[in-house]
Amino acid sequence: MAAQLDTAIRAMAIALDGKTLLLPSSMVAEVVLFSPLEPRLVNAPAWLMGFLPWRGMRLPVMSYDAFLNADYSPVASSGNRIVVIKTLDPTLGFDFYGLLSSRMPRLTSVEPEEIQAVAAESSHPRIAAEALLRDERVLIPDIEALEKGLWAVLPT
Repeated sequence: MAAQLDTAIRAMAIALDGKTLLLPSSMVAEVVLFSPLEPRLVNAPAWLMGFLPWRGMRLPVMSYDAFLNADYSPVASSGNRIVVIKTLDPTLGFDFYGLLSSRMPRLTSVEPEEIQAVAAESSHPRIAAEALLRDERVLIPDIEALEKGLWAVLPT
């Protein structure tokens, strides 16, 4: 009897304001309760909400909703979470960053047949793909654009 390959991908569904972001769980270092942030940089875009003291670092925390829509004003509350993400490109000068989530993210296992692209191309340059996962619309972020956006506004 041949061994059956596990084709499932472990992913984290991160709740935004009316949207769900889907990331590989291997990118998520930790999920922490929202707590007051150190002030954001002067002249920084609204999507850079501030900095969270985390494991001896100043973790930049961003709102992906505001990153997608410049008119969106992020508001955080005690029920929010900060999803700590491992940087894919360590040459950018930061190893981790935080994404604001409206509630506790959920871990899910994604089989290839359970996810379908909504369109051939995303309707937004900062989204790599839009898909349906078990009848739920999810966004797959353009991580390169996200990290380069952070790098462009963080002090070196």
